[in-house]
Amino acid sequence: MLLSADGGRLASPAVLGDTLHVSSSLVSRDTSRLLWRQTVAPATGAGKPHASCDVVSGFVDAGGVLQPLPSELNLLELPLLAPALPLQPFADHAPGSTVTVVLPWAEELSAHGTPSETDVLRWFERNRTDAIGGGAGLAALQAAGVLVVVTSINAFHLCHKAAAEAHAGPLTVRSGVTLKRRGMFILFRQEVHTHAGVLLARAEIMCACVDAASMALTAAPTVLMERMQAPGHIA
Repeated sequence: MLLSADGGRLASPAVLGDTLHVSSSLVSRDTSRLLWRQTVAPATGAGKPHASCDVVSGFVDAGGVLQPLPSELNLLELPLLAPALPLQPFADHAPGSTVTVVLPWAEELSAHGTPSETDVLRWFERNRTDAIGGGAGLAALQAAGVLVVVTSINAFHLCHKAAAEAHAGPLTVRSGVTLKRRGMFILFRQEVHTHAGVLLARAEIMCACVDAASMALTAAPTVLMERMQAPGHIA
């Protein structure tokens, strides 16, 4: 299972019909975790990768507890992975803190029946939509000819023990919003908490505002900049 990810870069889009080369290289390990360097690049080998990320994975039991690596993997001669730090919430969500409540059992969860990284990223995306004003915010972006696209993902962590217990109640997704470079970039510091208040996952996700016609960086519309800097609300 994926435990954490950092240094995620989404540099350029692929288009329908492209052939892609996906690579994973083992970089380091400890007794229970593996660090992979992963890229998605054009199969021709020309040009820069479309995306890249450093991902830590491990073997997790049904209760979400990390297990020792199989003996075959422990034989790999790799540098020692840095110790894992305890999962901590972000220090501050104001201004522009937006909260979304989701019901995980009403969602299509992973095959394991507990929230996975795919579920968490989907909830983060929904929360970012709430943070820019929901349907009205999306309409304002469309009218202004502005796209908001994810450019990087950092400090992503998922607690599988909390995920294994998350089916018992609704989850709370929270975003702290910070505008960067005169509103051309938006930093979302996002978290998911269980019904008991336990931190399940977090990530720092940077988005860029792009002119839909020229694909050049542009500032977010004024109405959205004011919305994202306003006091938070429950969606």
